[in-house]
Amino acid sequence: MSFRELRNLTEMMRALGYPRPISVENFRKPNFELVSDMLYWMVKKYDPSSSVTEEIDTEEDRIEFLTQVASEVLAKARIRLNPKKLYAADGFAVKELIKLARVLYKASRIDVLKLEANDDDDDDVSVKSLLGSRVKDPKATRQLSSDITQSGAKLFDLLEAELDVRDARQHALRFLDAISNNSENSSEQKYLERSIKEILQQTQENVEMTERQCEELEAEEKALASKMKKAQTDLERSEKRLKSLQHVRPAFMDEYEKLEKELERQYA
Repeated sequence: MSFRELRNLTEMMRALGYPRPISVENFRKPNFELVSDMLYWMVKKYDPSSSVTEEIDTEEDRIEFLTQVASEVLAKARIRLNPKKLYAADGFAVKELIKLARVLYKASRIDVLKLEANDDDDDDVSVKSLLGSRVKDPKATRQLSSDITQSGAKLFDLLEAELDVRDARQHALRFLDAISNNSENSSEQKYLERSIKEILQQTQENVEMTERQCEELEAEEKALASKMKKAQTDLERSEKRLKSLQHVRPAFMDEYEKLEKELERQYA
């Protein structure tokens, strides 16, 4: 199983309306329940009147289920499935599942194209009427022209960027294909493990640095609180001293007033 095959199967099943999510992890280990559910769902979608059994509790039930599915798919869809690979329910089962999924997907696309072809005339009429109504409104027409211009410019930018990102996307797909092959000693697997270790180490260093900064901030906060408390105490003490001085008459005040009166008398 390659990542591309699993991605294609996932996209086709989603397009067909399969209700359960499918991921790479589902096929790293045998998952007969999912494989049987997908098979039963696709057989019923191909032929709703199918009488395939749903019992998969015992080994005999599973063998009987796969035998019925393989026989019915071969008789009605001319598709030959490998029951042994389906029974393994791992990555090799994806190649068997995708055979039937591809037929159903192509059939659904043909139905969509037919509906689109039948609606072409109605679409032409609706587009013409829409454009006619927009032309009657100059403001809406200018807005529509502006939207078309902006959409064209955005599309041009995206297409131009495609040349730059195509190689990176292909490289990423090849990398994912190599990872999905379950080769634990591959260079891609080692690179992925090394990258994860580096990320974890960097994250740990960031956490330690953040903890040190928090401790330093707490120490500074305590020091500032102590200084503020001391300043507040000094301020209160000074205010009390000022109030006490305002109510105390200096000892030399009597002599000062006496000398002041004597001075006024001398210059009067």
